[in-house]
Amino acid sequence: MNDLPILYSFRRCPYAMRARLAIASAEFPVELREVLLRDKPNELLEASPKGTVPVLVLADGSVLEESRDIMEYVLAMSDREGLLDFSAGDLTAMEGLIDRLDGPFKAALDRYKYPDKYAGANRLDARAAASEFTSELDRRLGAGPYLFGDRVSFAELACWPFIRQFAHVDRDWFWSQDWNNLIAWLDAFIASDRLKRILRRTSLVGGDRRENSAEHAGGAVYAITEANREIEDMIGYAGLKLPFILSMADCVVSNNSADDLGGGVRAGNLDSKPTFPLG
Repeated sequence: MNDLPILYSFRRCPYAMRARLAIASAEFPVELREVLLRDKPNELLEASPKGTVPVLVLADGSVLEESRDIMEYVLAMSDREGLLDFSAGDLTAMEGLIDRLDGPFKAALDRYKYPDKYAGANRLDARAAASEFTSELDRRLGAGPYLFGDRVSFAELACWPFIRQFAHVDRDWFWSQDWNNLIAWLDAFIASDRLKRILRRTSLVGGDRRENSAEHAGGAVYAITEANREIEDMIGYAGLKLPFILSMADCVVSNNSADDLGGGVRAGNLDSKPTFPLG
């Protein structure tokens, strides 16, 4: 019986990415289940009939199905970086900033990236509308390296994946814009270990396929620590997928082999996982 919370996710979804960023920052242990969006697993739909990701199913069976709710929940458990340790005024400003990101900016981003999906959408008009928000961020970043001063905040984790997605629609255009502060901020995120860790591939689960389930494989257990990096250096990636760690006390590594699921890995048997002490 696996009592870990279960996170249903999709690797490139910006909503899921920001939930994973918060989970990683908090070192909050979860079982990660990367889903096939074209073939959603029944257990995801049972937990959240709307079928979108991320979805966090807690050990008591309660469900969080909005990325911001997941972020706030795990950071309430452990805010190691002080992402919410800001003044009341800053926290109110963060909330407003993220509301504009999730509202007008995201609507414009969707129409810029997928204009054929929206009747009457004009790609360049949508890009111009989205650019109003990126210009706002660039001005804010003129006062410091991060959105709310000299350290990373909750707003960074909420915004980074969406600005990255916007930039990648037309990379040449984005990086030619006069947004020096914003571009430096995004470049630092793209090059960061923080991003690399949440984009590691794992096996996929969809429909009746249970490669990533607790019963059949144990999935990938995620809770980031610096100790992971030391273990990675020691064992490498040849035939192994290193999960993120439950605690500083021990490191569980699945006995995995590469498969053909887009460079992912197929988890090994739950009962045969070796343990590596970190102490």
